[in-house]
Amino acid sequence: MILKDIVIKQTIDLKKKISKKDAPIAIQLPEGLKPFGKDILKILKDFDPVLFIDPCYGACDIKDDLAKQLKFKTLIHFGHYPIKKKFSVKSIFVPIDYYLEKEDIDFIVKKILEISKTNNYKKVTILTTIQYLKNLEPIRKELIKNKLTVTECRKTDRVEKGMILGCDCSTVTDKDAPIFFIGDGVFHANNIAYVFFEQKIYTISPLNRDYKEIAISLAFIKRRYGVVSRALLQNSQNFAILVSTKYGQKRLKLAKEIAKKLIKHGKSAEILISDYIYESYFIGMGFDCYINTGCPRLTYDDYIRFDKPLLSPTEVDLLFDINKKLEIDQIKQ
Repeated sequence: MILKDIVIKQTIDLKKKISKKDAPIAIQLPEGLKPFGKDILKILKDFDPVLFIDPCYGACDIKDDLAKQLKFKTLIHFGHYPIKKKFSVKSIFVPIDYYLEKEDIDFIVKKILEISKTNNYKKVTILTTIQYLKNLEPIRKELIKNKLTVTECRKTDRVEKGMILGCDCSTVTDKDAPIFFIGDGVFHANNIAYVFFEQKIYTISPLNRDYKEIAISLAFIKRRYGVVSRALLQNSQNFAILVSTKYGQKRLKLAKEIAKKLIKHGKSAEILISDYIYESYFIGMGFDCYINTGCPRLTYDDYIRFDKPLLSPTEVDLLFDINKKLEIDQIKQ
């Protein structure tokens, strides 16, 4: 079944579960589902729908507060599972579960077994995104049937067993086993590589029927030390600590702790808050360095868009002891 068919089916199923009492409704879509926005609006037209069109970065970016301000009774959030939160209005999450065909699962199992045999792996960790999560169990069973041990993953408040987010790999329990990521694109796979840079990491795409080893780790680590060194070499004194208002990214308490630490070391530290974080919002304020407590991927993927050094909360201690071990920032609460 193609993605559009899945989205339409899920929307039709949703229509049967809601009533006129839920209207008017506001709808949120991640970027990958926006091509189907008109179809969703048409199916749900009896419920006075509107579509929020600004970027949606995941369940961390839920717009229930805005829906309440605009007097919508219900928020429909497509593409993600809910995170732990008390919502301002009735909020319905519609995960888009993608069930793979048997030949797709056979392809994935075959590749994992081939790579494991070639490299003499006795155990592996398998991970995926929310869309493919329902397929992990049949894959796991086939691997075990073929005498390959599959490590046990953990469930947390933010992720199910075997599920990863772009900012959270806390489901992983084994620090040695090679990791096989089942999914498309590099966004989630890169986060695995950032966190588990000492482990072998492979990606297998069910849609493209291809696979590869992720080999960006060493360059990434050098890059991060380079950004910290730049902040040190320019003798940064005035720090802006950036806080996102997005519920799943909002770490104001952490920002205050960082400010106290910087001030203790004789630095100036101010806290800046915004929904979206762009340097143009505060470029003329005279800061030497920025510390981002919002989405970690802003720091790791988009740092090049900032003229001043952009650090993660876990890199602050390196400013005072460059020999400390670099830790990767993740949002796990």
